[in-house]
Amino acid sequence: MEPFVGNVPTDHFRPTSPLGDSQQLQSTEPRGFPLDGGWTKRPVKRYLKLYHHWLLLRCLSAWNCFVQQRYAAAVSLQERQLLRKGLHALHWAVQFTQIQEKLLERRQRARLLAHSFKRWRLAARPSQCQLVAGAPNTTDKFCAIHPRKPVTLQLIRTKIYKLWRNQQEAAQLLSLASLHGHACFDAWACFCGQKIACQQALERRQIESLRSFFLQWRTMLQLKLGEKVHLFQLCHTQTHQQTT
Repeated sequence: MEPFVGNVPTDHFRPTSPLGDSQQLQSTEPRGFPLDGGWTKRPVKRYLKLYHHWLLLRCLSAWNCFVQQRYAAAVSLQERQLLRKGLHALHWAVQFTQIQEKLLERRQRARLLAHSFKRWRLAARPSQCQLVAGAPNTTDKFCAIHPRKPVTLQLIRTKIYKLWRNQQEAAQLLSLASLHGHACFDAWACFCGQKIACQQALERRQIESLRSFFLQWRTMLQLKLGEKVHLFQLCHTQTHQQTT
């Protein structure tokens, strides 16, 4: 029987000329296939398996390097984004505390002014009662001498009303500012959560796409190697037919 390596017979590598010329043997001998039986000792399948293993290791090492680079870039980007977000949150917290301090200071001033005005009014009541009881006609005399003085009472009342209105507006502004701050913080937290979720989904999609690309590339390489082996076998069959 003729020895086979795969589907290629090795009998055609033997000399067919009756003269047995060495030059003719060298011309008909294919490159890389010795005539002393070494081709049968080293089969093609072993070399193909070793080549496939080496190529797979190269591909895996390249893919691992690429993934590590992408992971390092993603980690650095995430750290920068977290630092930027933390700085923005710290700046916003400082501004919010400053606004709260100003509003509390205004409220404290308004309370002190209202308390002092209340004490002055309580202290002025008995003196006014004594003046009214002791000199009932002093008011008419004072109005006769100074006709514009009664208008000052109306001015005091308007000032008191304006002060009270400012206090109420300050309290309303403080409550609105606190509500607005809570709403802004909730919106910022929701936005950050959505952004982190989108980034995680994008990273997962990128990893899945890279995995699919790698699998497609590996299948293409396997197909190309199969085509090369098939062409190799066809070439050997053609050479065998030509020699026979």
